[in-house]
Amino acid sequence: MMLLNASRKSVGVLLACVVVSVSLSACGSAGSEQGMSASLPVEDAVQSQVGSPDDVVAMSGIYEVTREGKLLRYSSDPRLDKPELSDVAKVHDNNGAEEFAQYFIRVVEYTWDSGDTSLLKEISLPSCTWCEYMSATTDERMKNKGWVRNLRATVIEVQPAFEVPDHPGLWHVDTVSETSAHQEYDGKRLKEVEKERVRLSLQMRYEEGAWKISGSKGESISE
Repeated sequence: MMLLNASRKSVGVLLACVVVSVSLSACGSAGSEQGMSASLPVEDAVQSQVGSPDDVVAMSGIYEVTREGKLLRYSSDPRLDKPELSDVAKVHDNNGAEEFAQYFIRVVEYTWDSGDTSLLKEISLPSCTWCEYMSATTDERMKNKGWVRNLRATVIEVQPAFEVPDHPGLWHVDTVSETSAHQEYDGKRLKEVEKERVRLSLQMRYEEGAWKISGSKGESISE
């Protein structure tokens, strides 16, 4: 069995997408934008109050926009705490692999919600191109003062973990999660994304006393 790695054109979460939302954003198949129902250019939505002395002015009745034309995420929105690794997820066995897979989904969810990619990078190996894509996409969004709002991932199913035949030390876990309807703003366009059920296949290795994700592939599935 070969390593599972999505292309750099994958649109995923978490669950997350992935996974994560992760998750996670909605984890779509390579090159797709699953569940997207609306994409609104900022210039079509902005209704600025000319002459306002403030740095932030009213926008479209519900959002606020800076003078440089960037939408602001609501300050009152609940934010996710950085996920903590359980003791079970630290163990090098099938139970540990399954628990770590669920932790990975929470990490992807946290990454998209917070814009902080440090934890995702910490638990990913260079071979996980999907992980690298998720990190790069999030970093670019933050650079452009974008955000993801109301994305949450619920783990529905975790298949038994197993060591991949003929690949010593490589473990495989399949999961199913559901990502909530949410908004994505990349600094230019605001997207409304519908809820989605996602199958996330993960491959991981246990290195230097900790699990690391070596490959990931997400796909949208029908309920």
